[in-house]
Amino acid sequence: MSDLNERIRLGARRRIRPILLTALTDVLGFLPMAVSTSAGAEVQQPLATVVIGGMITATLLTLFVLPILYRWVESRSTKVSVPKAITALLLVGGLTLFSSGELKAQDVNSKTITTLEEAVTIGLSNNGNVQVAKTNVELQEQGKSSLFDPGKTNVGYNMDNTTVLKTILPLT
Repeated sequence: MSDLNERIRLGARRRIRPILLTALTDVLGFLPMAVSTSAGAEVQQPLATVVIGGMITATLLTLFVLPILYRWVESRSTKVSVPKAITALLLVGGLTLFSSGELKAQDVNSKTITTLEEAVTIGLSNNGNVQVAKTNVELQEQGKSSLFDPGKTNVGYNMDNTTVLKTILPLT
């Protein structure tokens, strides 16, 4: 088929039903999640709305934008050719730009970290959770000296059915 418009019409006619059916089943499948108000819906609703929006957008792009782009590319009279040398230079330049022989991390003060111990020290000093945990441990250790532990208390009965409370003090 040599006519560009006829090729686009025939392709759109052949693909519209499978594209619409696929998108419609996905949208209808996620619709209960999108309108749910039950427990756990606060997690499901954003996921469902994103999937539904993505399916609608992808369907519109496939049915309308792709045929327009195809017509635009095929109807251009001049073909753009990129020399192979430029392509090779871009590829080699991109690979050397994103690769390095030695991996180094940098901290907030832009000092280069060379050892694992330095990285752990900086990480522990900058981590707020670690600082809070250290403070809690120090408070618990200070509170241990003032804590009174009476030991285990046992309740039992004598022969004459009187209750006996017996406290076993810890050995110190």
